[in-house]
Amino acid sequence: MNKLVFLSMVTVLAASVVGLSKICTPQPAFDEGKAVIVALGEVHHPASLGNRGCDHALDSFVVQELEALRWAVNLINSNNFTSGVTLGLSMLDTCGNPSLAVQGTLTLTPSFYLREYTDCTPVNNSDAFIGVLGPTRSSSAAAVSGVLDGRHIPQIAYSTTAETLGDKTKYPDFFRTVHSDKEQSKVMFAIVRELGWKYIVTVSSDDNYGIEGMKEFRRLAKADGICIGLSEVIADNNNDPLVLRDIFDKLVLESRHTDGPLGVVYFGPSPIAKGLIKEQHRRGLKNIYWVMPDAVGGASHLFGDQASTAVGILSIAPAHIAIGSFLEDHWRPLLRNISKVSAYPDNVHTRWLQECFMKMFSCKFPNMPSSLVPDINARFCGSVPENEIAQKTLHQSPYLVQALHALYAYALALKNWRIFQTPSGTLSARELLREIPKVIVDYATLGFAAPRELRQSRIRFEFSGTGDFNVLNGLTTMFNIYNFKDDGSFKSVGNYGLNGLSLDKDSIVMDNNYGSLVSGVHLPVPSCKRDCQRCKKVSDVPFIYIPGDLLIVGLFSVHDQGKKPFECGDYRSLTGSAQLVEAFMFALEANNASGSNFGAIVFDDCYNPLVATKTLLNFLSGDLKLTDPVSGIAIDAAKAIAVIGAFSSSVTISIADFLTPLRIPLISYGSASTILDDRYRFPFFLRTVSNLDQQAEAMVALLKQFGWNYVITLNSKNAYGRNGYELFKKHADKNGICIARSNELSHEFGNADAKLQSIHTAINDILPYASKARVVILIADDIHAKNVLLTIEERNKNLPRPLGFIFIGSEAWGRSSKVIKGVGEVAVGHITVGIYPQRDYHFERYFINKRPSLSHRNFWFNLYWQDHFHCDIEGTFDHKYGVPCRPSMNYNDPGRSFEPDPWAAYTVLAVNATIRGFRQTMRTHCNSRSDTACLVELKKLDKVETLVQNIQKTELLDANGNIVRPFNDDGNGNAGFSIYNIQRDPVTPQNLEYKKIGTYQDLLVLDRDKIILPDGEPAQGGESSCSRCLECPDISTNVEPGDSGHSKQEVDAKAVGLIVLGVALILFIGAVGFIFRHMWKKHQQVQKHQQNGYNKDRPLPQTPEEEDRRIYTVLPESRETVPSVLRHPSSQCSRCDQRSPHDSDRDIPSTLDSGRGNSSTLDSGRDILPTVGSNGQISLSVSTSPIVNSASYLNVHKNDQEPEDQGTYNISFENDSDGESSLRNVFV
Repeated sequence: MNKLVFLSMVTVLAASVVGLSKICTPQPAFDEGKAVIVALGEVHHPASLGNRGCDHALDSFVVQELEALRWAVNLINSNNFTSGVTLGLSMLDTCGNPSLAVQGTLTLTPSFYLREYTDCTPVNNSDAFIGVLGPTRSSSAAAVSGVLDGRHIPQIAYSTTAETLGDKTKYPDFFRTVHSDKEQSKVMFAIVRELGWKYIVTVSSDDNYGIEGMKEFRRLAKADGICIGLSEVIADNNNDPLVLRDIFDKLVLESRHTDGPLGVVYFGPSPIAKGLIKEQHRRGLKNIYWVMPDAVGGASHLFGDQASTAVGILSIAPAHIAIGSFLEDHWRPLLRNISKVSAYPDNVHTRWLQECFMKMFSCKFPNMPSSLVPDINARFCGSVPENEIAQKTLHQSPYLVQALHALYAYALALKNWRIFQTPSGTLSARELLREIPKVIVDYATLGFAAPRELRQSRIRFEFSGTGDFNVLNGLTTMFNIYNFKDDGSFKSVGNYGLNGLSLDKDSIVMDNNYGSLVSGVHLPVPSCKRDCQRCKKVSDVPFIYIPGDLLIVGLFSVHDQGKKPFECGDYRSLTGSAQLVEAFMFALEANNASGSNFGAIVFDDCYNPLVATKTLLNFLSGDLKLTDPVSGIAIDAAKAIAVIGAFSSSVTISIADFLTPLRIPLISYGSASTILDDRYRFPFFLRTVSNLDQQAEAMVALLKQFGWNYVITLNSKNAYGRNGYELFKKHADKNGICIARSNELSHEFGNADAKLQSIHTAINDILPYASKARVVILIADDIHAKNVLLTIEERNKNLPRPLGFIFIGSEAWGRSSKVIKGVGEVAVGHITVGIYPQRDYHFERYFINKRPSLSHRNFWFNLYWQDHFHCDIEGTFDHKYGVPCRPSMNYNDPGRSFEPDPWAAYTVLAVNATIRGFRQTMRTHCNSRSDTACLVELKKLDKVETLVQNIQKTELLDANGNIVRPFNDDGNGNAGFSIYNIQRDPVTPQNLEYKKIGTYQDLLVLDRDKIILPDGEPAQGGESSCSRCLECPDISTNVEPGDSGHSKQEVDAKAVGLIVLGVALILFIGAVGFIFRHMWKKHQQVQKHQQNGYNKDRPLPQTPEEEDRRIYTVLPESRETVPSVLRHPSSQCSRCDQRSPHDSDRDIPSTLDSGRGNSSTLDSGRDILPTVGSNGQISLSVSTSPIVNSASYLNVHKNDQEPEDQGTYNISFENDSDGESSLRNVFV
């Protein structure tokens, strides 16, 4: 006999999601072959704020909905609707708490579906768990969907209306049988407009339900010219009377801006609605009129003793059909029998029903806690008259039909699976998930397995592509509109459907604040008083806002320059500014997690100084009035404590000029121009990256290392390019490097043709120099870099042999994969200088897990996603690619791997240092004042210099727990640079990669063996040089490979044998004798040093002949040990400059410079102390890392394979960040 074979009801009163790996809650015993659905409902309300348990208050409608599911399961099984597979149902009380909903899902779900959460032994593998039904609250539904994500378990909800749940990129297996908040927002807006309300106040909960519903309502109201004077947000489980009193204090003040009546639109759960009306009743206010959402619906019992104050409330609820067969034949008899129970309930089911009866009839059971009934004189439930039970049991939950829709969607999917699968097929949630999107529920075809009322309605529905409820037939009305009457009940006064709103205003009753009820044309019309300033329209400027006590302003170049000076152009696809915005918000939230409340407002500067200046000036001056898109509260620019930005040096310079007189600190994460080093002009400027001067030093050190003394320069025609060129020329002049030709690349507003034309012109201009000046210094942004490569690739097609230029690109090119993607062979062999790739793995994990959303606060993230995956997000208007974005898209897809933006970690540093610096200043000057009061005090005391100093001196912990300083004493970043060479990927040669070949931070550390030039040959030096150059007639220099600019010689072990063979025998013997004598003395000192012990604070003794200094040069490994000088005759230029010769006042250290003896130093002045082991081995270590997450270092140790009296040492370079190491010899 077919029957309901199992029903398990479980309530979780308190649980923790922590430690899920050890959950071993006993599983219910299911009969073989049963398909089990887990139903989640908010039977009890959440506990008070701060408590994760359940409140005593119960939602009788949820109990009714769950009982209706139990009743319908019996109909389905008794009619064998699912062809021999019986349905089972497990039900859980989530108490409106997302964490309890997740906990319960894990508890009731068979362990073989959640192996990564539990190590419990699976039970009854023949039982099929087919999905989740619910929960009844949007925030809980989102949490459950998150824990089920990736496990192919369907979830159908019937009362969760949050708009974001329709985002398939985040909730791919979620479906619902109710319209989203967006639809009921339209209904509530239509009511307000129909009533003629022009000035209103909004109150909403801070969960998904309240935030998203109110966001859509505000958008519609704004577009229609309805003014929202005040917006208040309440925690969704905070029914604290003190909080509600504070809300009403504000409402009373706000009523002064109206002509009398105050209209309030509320979007949130029913407990808060009840608390608001209770507070209004306590105050005796009659001039406040409400429009409420479906959470209130037609629940007449909700307001109880406050019924007189609730008169006039308008609410909405989904259109439904009265299921009399359930109410009369099951629900009423069930409660009648419950009223006769006197023993303490032996199961959760009976307990729920008893509590429900107590609430509905204000009575008590002798066996139940008295705390469940506030009235100590309440009657006993067994004495409730039969006629009263008959009347009140006819009240139907507004979501009862939607709950049945969800159940029958599961049942029909199961039936279809049974039809199209073999009898021996394995039933699973995965199988049902394939069927649900194809289901079309037609009640007229379900027979006696469905309630007669639904069969007669002829309702047909399906799920849309977003998993939303899509009615095909039978329902022309989507929502009913109710008005709370003076008889204490809600009555229908209209509906909203396919034809829009139908509202009978003559049937609506409201109190006119004079003790009389009015209707029709006499209904109150809230409106703003004359000359209402707050309702004036303001400009629309794209921005992201995070509320907080203080504000940090962020500037990011999400878009490029437009065609006109004040316009924005296309999305900057080559840069990761959307990633930087996320890094900014990630750092802010991480800091707030420790108890702070810093807010932020983020603007797009469009890589344009004019746009940035206009936007920021208007915002800070108050001319640009912006409001919180969620709450509608005006954003107070006076709360700004600092500006983080910008990426472009031109933008940063322009905003720094007006931020200085405003005395607002400016911290950049990407601007490198040395113009910003002017502390007189920009006293409040800091940056987390190195400046262009150090980059110029690195480029010149590279040129000297290879003996390249004849070069070409190309730079962008902006602050970055021009400043970079001037600094490079300064250092080139000092080091005898001749610039054969210099060209500027156009940077006109949005004029792509002009930019390309300037590149073609520049290439034409430098072609005559290509035979000798092969090296091109490119100081320009990534867009220019890519276009230069594309232009050369196009030229090469018409030439017998490719142009042999060797580019050295600046940090704006760095290691951007998009620059070299699609440019082919022309990119191979070039060298770039990039900011040191500091990694913030916490942020990267966060970013990799993000998915696009139409309602996400960082709406620019969608642009990044579409650009990265070359697809169009559903619901957007920018259909650029013609390919929809699939929910399954991820960074493991071919060619779509995640590339961390090198500036992301420096953005996080800027935010962290700013907040840490403010906290330190607050502790010093503000005592226990609040953040807002402290900012006022600091401005009053003019302590901005102190704030900047505290930010600059900030010490932070890196990912390895090391203490680091983001800024040096000059206010620049302690960053440094990495050197890269573009090469073919050894695994997939059709792809290119950036091979790290060295680093620079006051010292160039370079592995020349790794370098491959454009011709495919290893770098030998002399590829770009001249001996007598017409462009530089006034200077004659011999810059040799590796020359530091001093009269010191660097030894190359590769050339040792060649020079020795050319030396006369007698000179050879003399040289060897000299070296042997010199090294023997050194050996004796080391032996003596070992015997006496080593004191790290005392350098080893030096002899008089050891006063000169030798240079250790990193050279290819060789067994030859006779000193020699590596020279390239073709790399000399005796007259290569247009100015008078002069000695350099600062030399660029290109190698490790060690004093003779056993104490070593760097040119930067840092000591390097050797270590002598017990076996006589000497090792030498020097840190070459800036602020990084993994160390780079070099070690020098004695080469045991060489004769002891020879001075040959091995240098090993190791870098934990890329796992590479190399071994080189050095001769002393």
